[in-house]
Amino acid sequence: MNIRLNPLLVVTFALAMLLACGGGGSGTPPPAPPSIVMQPTSTSVNSEANAIFMVTANGYPTPSITWDRSNDTGISWSTINGAVTATYILTTQLADNGAQFRAVITNSLGTVTSLPVTLNVMPAIYAAGTCGSFINPVPAFWVNGNLVPLTQPMGSNFGAVNSLVIFGGRVYAGGYCVNISNEQVPGYWLDGNWVGLSLPSGSNLGAINTMVVTQSDIYAAGYSGSSSSGNNPGYWLNGNWVSLSLPTGLVGGVVNSLVVSGSEIYAAGYSGNTPSIWLNGTWSGFTQPPGTMMGVIASLVVSGSNIYAGGFTGYPLSAGYWLNGTTWTGLIPLLAGSQSIVNSLVVNGSDIYAAGFNDNGVGSQPGYWLNGIWVGLALPSGATVGTVNILVLAGNDVYAAGGVAIEPNELPGYWFNGTWVGLTPSADSTNSIVNSLVVGR
Repeated sequence: MNIRLNPLLVVTFALAMLLACGGGGSGTPPPAPPSIVMQPTSTSVNSEANAIFMVTANGYPTPSITWDRSNDTGISWSTINGAVTATYILTTQLADNGAQFRAVITNSLGTVTSLPVTLNVMPAIYAAGTCGSFINPVPAFWVNGNLVPLTQPMGSNFGAVNSLVIFGGRVYAGGYCVNISNEQVPGYWLDGNWVGLSLPSGSNLGAINTMVVTQSDIYAAGYSGSSSSGNNPGYWLNGNWVSLSLPTGLVGGVVNSLVVSGSEIYAAGYSGNTPSIWLNGTWSGFTQPPGTMMGVIASLVVSGSNIYAGGFTGYPLSAGYWLNGTTWTGLIPLLAGSQSIVNSLVVNGSDIYAAGFNDNGVGSQPGYWLNGIWVGLALPSGATVGTVNILVLAGNDVYAAGGVAIEPNELPGYWFNGTWVGLTPSADSTNSIVNSLVVGR
């Protein structure tokens, strides 16, 4: 029997068999030295965020990849242990700012090195305060502009963060929550988890206004009390309430600021209508300017042998600060008879920053006095009023945090060297503000 084969099928089958058996080429790329297809690029990130460097390379045999680092602008380089893939990820610290990196690609035919790239590390910005509404404030915490939820105790619907401390890589956010029994419970969030503090006998409310964390101790200062008897000044030391005594004739009080310096504990705020400080538990009232009937210390700074206390006296409310409890320096408002307040005081060498707001007769204008001269902060478009609750210096940079009002909402944020940086509140928030800010590592 004669069988006729289709010549095209024969050629196709023969070619397939040839390839299957390795004939006509093995499918192996020809040897080639390494080459870089895509160079890594410089990047800018906040500290404690991830910096990512990537390189794409060719070559056969498949090349190996290592990464080098230079801390002296490329004069010397050292190999990074464990960095052996095309992507190198570094969790940054401020000390990494300015470091340079490069990829080294090697196979048996040679080595090629990428262009060096630079890492720019900006400080991590931690901000805390409230979201929600005037009636139902919700504790809020932002890291580098991102809103981070805080775990609230069972049944709690609202609360606030008044003080923020970063210590030993951990985040302490002090304030209060309101529990299922509608009691205001003092406490703090440690890395986002609620730590409630016990109230002394006879109290059913309390709050933390300021915190100090040392190597061995946690100080949380503010007040305890009840709706019927008022507030009592004091602080919790490692969870135990320390009441601060009042002189005869003064009733009630609050601690707004706390400084721990060696063995000395300074607590400042007010008692009755008197600006007050407690040094190791002993009360002193500050001298008020003539004609004033009340005063409040909002912020305390201990610098060498001097004690600076920023706040206000009234009425009308007049901003200023005390030096060593006796010398009052009033800060000039924008208009005669208008009101002004100092919420935050910073002493940097010979410079004194006193931040808060100045009422221009229309509404509160945010800013600070630098050595007695008013520095107004520009409101973002649409905003009518604003305030600064906390001022922080970081190197040559000035951060002033608080909030602005764009009717009908109050929005949180901070001014960085005078430029407004808004923070996004929760979706249903109508009243948000920053009470405390930390410029991190």
